[in-house]
Amino acid sequence: MPVFIRSRGTRRRIQAPMQNKVDKAIKPSQVRKAIDALLTFIGKQNDASTNLLDEEDFIYLVRRMSGIACHRGIHHLASSCPNTSLSTHIVSFIQVIALKKVPETRGKDKPIPLPLPNPLYNVQDTEICLFVKDHKGEGHAESKSKVKAEKIPGIAKVLGISKLKSKYESHEKKRQLCNSYDLFLADDRILPSLPKLIGKTFFKKKKQPIPVKLSGKDWAKEVRRACGCTFMHLTGSSMTIRVAKASQTPEECVENVIDVITKASGKIPGSFKEIKSLYLKSIDSVALPIYQSDAAIVS
Repeated sequence: MPVFIRSRGTRRRIQAPMQNKVDKAIKPSQVRKAIDALLTFIGKQNDASTNLLDEEDFIYLVRRMSGIACHRGIHHLASSCPNTSLSTHIVSFIQVIALKKVPETRGKDKPIPLPLPNPLYNVQDTEICLFVKDHKGEGHAESKSKVKAEKIPGIAKVLGISKLKSKYESHEKKRQLCNSYDLFLADDRILPSLPKLIGKTFFKKKKQPIPVKLSGKDWAKEVRRACGCTFMHLTGSSMTIRVAKASQTPEECVENVIDVITKASGKIPGSFKEIKSLYLKSIDSVALPIYQSDAAIVS
């Protein structure tokens, strides 16, 4: 794993070999085929949908254990979906990373930020719920006052952890909360205690709270930083990363995918050589392969 130091020039020199490895292994044309197929699939889905609510639906970078024939999978998905408009829905893409072995990591509950060249969220147009640290209600009011006084953009609701425990105890309440906001941020000091409090819906919809440092003074900067990144969880031999959305151009989607592969590879113990395969999918589509190592092809 590369060691980064403060010098920008040195950081670029260290990252350059990683970029070269990704450039050699990942074909932009294959990524573009997968993106085009997913956009077509999503277009048909949205035209057939009776849901009148706008939904945030992403493209993800993902991993699968079983092999899938690359071109066959892409052509099958595209041929089943005529070229239709994206309606009013915003669809996001998922990137799946399959590793050759489970990485040994510490602090696995804390996601790793990966800045995007084309962010998924515009802070001005995003409704954000902020989970804050409090004790028996104390601290929640101060946080609300700070958000209001400093006019921190995007924050639509401030929710203390004590109220999260008492008011959103049932599964239905948790589900309603999850569906009410585009993005969830949380004081990084309370992040380890959140999984049990928010329930499975947040994880199923890939809307886990993103940690922000609220111990400092500049909360607005933390919010903007979170909106400009996607996040990677180093857990198990499979990782799913949100990389793009259907309202972006295909070129922006491809740029995000390749940029995320480069940055994620630098964070994985063993680097790019430990990646077995890479896939792209939407939340409801099949996973389309964009890279398979020699080991993955043999197996």
